[in-house]
Amino acid sequence: MRFASETLGVTLWRKQQEVLEAVRDERRVAVKSGNGLGKDFTAAVAVLWYLQRHDPAIVLSTAPTFRQVRHVLWRQIHALYRRAAETLGGRMLDTRWELAEDRYALGLSANDADQFQGFHSENMFVVVDEAEGVDEEIYEAVEAVMTSANPRLLLIGNPTTTSGGFHRAFHRERGIYTTITISALDSPNVAQGSIEIPGLTTAAWVEERRAMWGEDSQLFRARVLGEFPDRGDDNLIAVPDIEAACLPSHPDPVGARHASPLRSAGDGPLVIGVDVARFGPDRSVVLVRRGNVVEDIRTYYQIDTADLTGRLANAYHELRPDRINVDEVGMGVSV
Repeated sequence: MRFASETLGVTLWRKQQEVLEAVRDERRVAVKSGNGLGKDFTAAVAVLWYLQRHDPAIVLSTAPTFRQVRHVLWRQIHALYRRAAETLGGRMLDTRWELAEDRYALGLSANDADQFQGFHSENMFVVVDEAEGVDEEIYEAVEAVMTSANPRLLLIGNPTTTSGGFHRAFHRERGIYTTITISALDSPNVAQGSIEIPGLTTAAWVEERRAMWGEDSQLFRARVLGEFPDRGDDNLIAVPDIEAACLPSHPDPVGARHASPLRSAGDGPLVIGVDVARFGPDRSVVLVRRGNVVEDIRTYYQIDTADLTGRLANAYHELRPDRINVDEVGMGVSV
């Protein structure tokens, strides 16, 4: 991307170029990466490029905590901005860069989905940093932003979890995402065995993790190879087996995949299972099973039992299940 070299005066390595070209050309991009491979630097370049090239435009960035918003992505944005402040222009604040009233970038915490309401522009770009740790409600809020005429979405993170919106982008929703994997083995420092790009992961770091964790460990897969947990001694059920169980028994009819908040398109008795939580870090989970096939799983964070009961009532009227099973121990008794 010429903007990086000509405007910012920085050199990108191959995978960073791939990410930025995808952001330029595609609506939705998801990047899973090992540690120390420059994904936040790349996202910062993308933020500056998008706002510089689009008018009007709004760029929103988020991460699981505001500390991460301020000290990870926006720290990189500030550092790059200082390299070309006169050319880039505008007013740079702590987590806001403003070129005009209708042309700005803003960092938001992911602890309140309501913060994402009210943003409207024909050009919208949303960056979700540390995407593996962002709650479901934020992904739902982001989808509302994606209704603009020219939206872009970039998810970046370490593949440490096997659920949530980030995981779905590489699995159940991979048909609508351009997905990119960055392994530490891709790093020029590792491939060449020398420091080609200061700050990137090195061969010595990879070998240390290989010795500490083992090549077959889930930590090595996620933190080094940039792959989601697969199978190992610490898994009760292997992830590929779970994914196989989620495959529909036959293709969805047209529109079925997005027809309702919970969906079913298979054959056999339809059952909804519910595990109820209330507040705190725990989540309520609703699962739809048709015969022996799991067809949908949804998680809900920080909703009370009345709200969950209402969602189940809607699901009942839409899907007409043969049975709804609720774990009545603890909070489940009120549902």
